[in-house]
Amino acid sequence: MQLSGYSLDRLCDDGEFILYRAHAKPTELPPVLLLAPASARPSPETLKKIDHEYSLRSELDSAWAVRPLPFHR
Repeated sequence: MQLSGYSLDRLCDDGEFILYRAHAKPTELPPVLLLAPASARPSPETLKKIDHEYSLRSELDSAWAVRPLPFHR
């Protein structure tokens, strides 16, 4: 996903992950939430957590949960 059309607002930083809200500059782009490692060189355990959470995407019911977009490293 190309993020150049978005501005990022940091919502939460727990030292391991940062959660951002991405607002579209042109209004035709949808808003998104972005979870990123807090470190430029995340530990293998941090990457494993992200992989695990992403693997649960098929368990989410879109009636009550936001489905994740494709995962990029």
